[in-house]
Amino acid sequence: MYKQKMVTIFIKSAALIALTFLAACTPAATATPIAVTIEAPTTASVESPTLQPTASTEPLVIGVAAPMTGSSADYGLQVTRGIQLAMDEINAKGGVNGQTLTMKVCDDQCDPQQAAACAQKLASDTTVFAVLGHICSSCTLAGGPIYEAAGMTVMTVNSSNPTITEQGWTRMFRSTPTDAQQGVAIVDFATKNLGLSKIAIIYSNDDYGLGLKETVTTEITKVGASTVATETFITGQDKDFSPQLTKIAQANPEVLLILGQYAEDGLIAKQRVAAGLGDIPIILPAGAQHQEFITLGGEGAEGAYVAVFYNLSKDTPENQALIQKVADNYDGAQPGEQVPWGYDGVYIFAQAIEMGATKETMPEFLHKVDYAGLTGHIAFDEKGQVLPMSGDIEVVENGQFVTYTP
Repeated sequence: MYKQKMVTIFIKSAALIALTFLAACTPAATATPIAVTIEAPTTASVESPTLQPTASTEPLVIGVAAPMTGSSADYGLQVTRGIQLAMDEINAKGGVNGQTLTMKVCDDQCDPQQAAACAQKLASDTTVFAVLGHICSSCTLAGGPIYEAAGMTVMTVNSSNPTITEQGWTRMFRSTPTDAQQGVAIVDFATKNLGLSKIAIIYSNDDYGLGLKETVTTEITKVGASTVATETFITGQDKDFSPQLTKIAQANPEVLLILGQYAEDGLIAKQRVAAGLGDIPIILPAGAQHQEFITLGGEGAEGAYVAVFYNLSKDTPENQALIQKVADNYDGAQPGEQVPWGYDGVYIFAQAIEMGATKETMPEFLHKVDYAGLTGHIAFDEKGQVLPMSGDIEVVENGQFVTYTP
């Protein structure tokens, strides 16, 4: 078990930034508490980061922007666990070009205003080499122009809204597939694998849910199926979904797509039973691949299908090793979806730095990355988007995610 590291959390009140760009946010155990300093957001003016060579004895600081509090806090917990595991491995082997890795975390609360403040804080911090984040899509969209203006390279390991890598930003990278790919996979599974055509949708009214909703509705029409009902909700606010579910039930759908974050998804899965939707299948995106979804959903989560890009339930040596690492270091905890993405994110940055990247030239070297990681083969196109990756379907059986077998 790794030597205990301290997590210093500084959550301060921060003045909100007047932005011309605002978007809605998409979206234990401590055997080795994460070696993190969580900084409060700030409104300090952003200056271009000072170029620092990598050949140094000083620690190499990676900024991390993620929700550490609020209804999406498990995303932040999981991604920082993955990041820390990778940093521990690299540091045990001498670091990157002789520098040990550490992270400085800012809590964006899965809120675009807080995300912009975090971007301001991290981009103006001259000790930060590059940033991993954000998790929620609108947080990444809110922070993107700030990082770009400051010359700070940022890579999101989990935001999936397709527009993120369509903004023309030269310092934004994404190591995860987009909603465009996942939405197609969800509809394909509903219509081809399950043979269903009358589809209802309930989605979060943020960039994550909206991106998925747009993709699935387009794909439903393309394959000749029909959308019989569409309802929405507000992430982090709505708890009672009975009005939306009652309307959906009246449309007599054959399948329900729940397109949101794990907390709301779990509550919807549970409440659908009382609304008369307990007998139809539900399909969800990778944001639901968290044990908390099953806990909140209870019996309503049983039989739920989840479209994923990293299948933690597959019995592979890589999965078993990751599961064991998390269990050993976090009192038997199971990894969530963000653990492998955060883990790979560190190694992607490390490869670029080992090839010679500086703070200023990081984008140039990220475009040269060719990395075979836990989540698959990682290489980026000219826009900073990871090349297409294969996906999978998991299903909840007896309170656990397992690989779907037709």
